[in-house]
Amino acid sequence: MLATSLALSTAAQAEAVRLEALGSTYQQNFDTLANTAGSTANASLPTGWTISEDGGGARDNELYAVDTGGSNSGDVVSYGTAGATDRALGSLRSGTLIPLFLHR
Repeated sequence: MLATSLALSTAAQAEAVRLEALGSTYQQNFDTLANTAGSTANASLPTGWTISEDGGGARDNELYAVDTGGSNSGDVVSYGTAGATDRALGSLRSGTLIPLFLHR
């Protein structure tokens, strides 16, 4: 059972950002994300980040939403207090929508 859990855990992380230098710290600031309600284009994403949405539905629009954490609609989301510049990038899968955010 433990071996299966570890194997599944490793498989789920196959697309993670790789850090090559031992002892290095990766830091990312998402404070450039929009902080007012509505969907926003990728223009304000930090350099190297992109979003993609698949699966159909009204939210399959290649845009991210701004939310305080109260919505249960599937989307890529800029999370944080309304109007605050301290943001986090996240996603919520709901229905057929498959939201992704990627770092290149």
